[in-house]
Amino acid sequence: MATIITKTQLNFNSAAELSAAQATDGTGKIAYDKDDAKIMILFDNSSSSSSENVVIKKGNGIQGVSDLTVSVPASSSCAVMLESGKYVNTSGDDKGMAVFTASASNIKVRCIVLA
Repeated sequence: MATIITKTQLNFNSAAELSAAQATDGTGKIAYDKDDAKIMILFDNSSSSSSENVVIKKGNGIQGVSDLTVSVPASSSCAVMLESGKYVNTSGDDKGMAVFTASASNIKVRCIVLA
């Protein structure tokens, strides 16, 4: 079963404690219930020896033509802002969600919503 990633909302002129980075069972989902330009995804790689790939699956709308592969270097983090038209599902069980796959053991995920 896919892990639903918890989002932290960040308001103007204020600080917010980030939610803990979440491990997945290999598949994760992020609800796109805000403007896509306001959602940032953070992928953390805990492996000290190898980079890890995260594959963000194409959405099932008209713009969803290819997956996006993000390489996260060893012991590093990457931030991604997705274009919802390409990567968010418009119908089916995952409607309104961006779906990704990643190493269940090394990749942890956080999500920030800019309010």
